[in-house]
Amino acid sequence: MSPVDTGWSEGVRLVSTRPHVVERVAAGGEAIPEVSNRRREFVIEGPDWRDRLEESLAGLTFSERSAAFAQPIDDPEALPISLDDFLGRLATPWFDRVMNDGLLTPHFQPIVRLADERVYGREALIRADLDGRRLNGGELVDAARSHGEIFAFDQRCRTAAIETAAPMLPDGETLFINFNPSAIYDPDICLRTTWAVARRHDFSLSRVCFEVVESERFPDIEFLRRILDRYRAEGARVALDDLGAGHTSLNYLRELRPDIVKLDRALVAGIDADESRQRLVAALIDYSHDLGIDVVAEGIETVEEARLVRSLGADLGQGWFFGRPEPRIGAGTGAPALATVRA
Repeated sequence: MSPVDTGWSEGVRLVSTRPHVVERVAAGGEAIPEVSNRRREFVIEGPDWRDRLEESLAGLTFSERSAAFAQPIDDPEALPISLDDFLGRLATPWFDRVMNDGLLTPHFQPIVRLADERVYGREALIRADLDGRRLNGGELVDAARSHGEIFAFDQRCRTAAIETAAPMLPDGETLFINFNPSAIYDPDICLRTTWAVARRHDFSLSRVCFEVVESERFPDIEFLRRILDRYRAEGARVALDDLGAGHTSLNYLRELRPDIVKLDRALVAGIDADESRQRLVAALIDYSHDLGIDVVAEGIETVEEARLVRSLGADLGQGWFFGRPEPRIGAGTGAPALATVRA
């Protein structure tokens, strides 16, 4: 059962090292002058405490929210958690069910060769169906982070991807599996389960490309290198996601030299009508190729986008134009659309 459903049932204690933040919460979000540098706290309790909490936080800035922490009022010895994580737990009471009832299901989206119109591989994207609602990967990752379960969640997703894909991935295709580097504290220990699952299913890791997600949130590039080296030592390839999304991605590209890099989807959407973006993407592709790295253009939704990124030199394409994520892998997925790319 979620901590929000148990220890937080009676109310919440907000604490902060910035007294004016707590004073603003106590005043219902209205601005007041800062009074001291001492730690302050404010308790919200009663049957309507959740509604009152939302009202009190409405006026806080991002900076003020980041300086606030929550603690259950009936357990003063409990470690406070960040306010954003606490609010995330309140918003996702379903997370424990998803994790404990086996509801995580990988869906597979084709990644295609733009030159020869063949499917290169499939990316495993996690989903969950809960009471008629489809939860996507972003929602699930955010919930896992809020509940402090990113390690278990990441491991379970890697395991489910291999177990599901092993019996049906066509010969010659690559399985792309996302992983969050912040979920790995020791590559030798944390990845043992992944290797064991692959061996149990007689699935060669040479058919896997492990894709780093949210690298911009993981500043320790040397530790990230250790993780990638560990994957490569097992025969797998590695990829970096979201090239062009931030300044760190270019530095990581040069330092880590992945096998594959994915262009951020924001660069690809509508690129056929944006000449300045075309020049930027062309430069990123050339730079990647100079480093010996293949490039995936992600988020392709139209034939115009597909033709344009192909003309700029992208090696692979991914997006709804070629196929949406599906729970089953069918040989040839994406081929009908590909025939129009070279027209």
